Amino acid sequence: MTKKKAFKTQICQLPYRLNPTLDMDELIDPALDALKDFLDEGADAWEGIYIDYEPPFLMRLYRPFEVTSPIDDKKRTVFLSLHYFFAPPNEGDSDRLGLPNPYSNYPDLIGQENKNNYHPHPWAAAFYLFKGAYKQELGFARELGYSDDPQSNLRPKPYDVSFQSAKSPTRRSYAFNNPYQWHRVLPTMGDVATMMVTYRPEGWDQVGPKPKEKQRCLTKTEKEFMITYFKALIKKQEPSIKSSLKNSLIR
Repeated sequence: MTKKKAFKTQICQLPYRLNPTLDMDELIDPALDALKDFLDEGADAWEGIYIDYEPPFLMRLYRPFEVTSPIDDKKRTVFLSLHYFFAPPNEGDSDRLGLPNPYSNYPDLIGQENKNNYHPHPWAAAFYLFKGAYKQELGFARELGYSDDPQSNLRPKPYDVSFQSAKSPTRRSYAFNNPYQWHRVLPTMGDVATMMVTYRPEGWDQVGPKPKEKQRCLTKTEKEFMITYFKALIKKQEPSIKSSLKNSLIR
């Protein structure tokens, strides 16, 4: 038991920050600052993908933007993604608007938390919740790589659980600054809407799961739903998401 605890502490102290180019925590505020203008550019300014190869199923909008790192004053291109996690059929806002729900095709997966995708990230990332809540099962790997085999040495057993909620200022945002980090997202109530900012720093040699079949692009209707939906969420929450940075990192 003592050895395992020491190992976890060691891994936590070995993120890419040893030779940092960006701290993902610091990108949440500038991304929120830019998001409203990005949404005003409309659906054609975004790419979209429908992710339904493993639960939790979701729609993703994404686009690049530039930041200037306060660490070395160099510009970096990062990606901003918006995620809409589907609720079970007839429980989410997308269902009320008549959009297809992938859980309708896989009813046996509803409520089966052990089936949700447990994975590392091929990029450093920061997250912000606009709506909903979820649990996270967290793990740290001993080596980089991905396997969906539960018995693989590459696949760490979850050792902790965290709870993220759009209603809690202290649990609304978080970041992954470590390539050894794994997690499993387990939505706990209705649909969930989040923002993710990603960047692949030098030396981040982790890989993530890949679908067996190519995921389709979002339809025009789905992209427009996402744009309208996140605009409404921002308008509703605007007082609580004002940037705390005096000087935006965005150039």
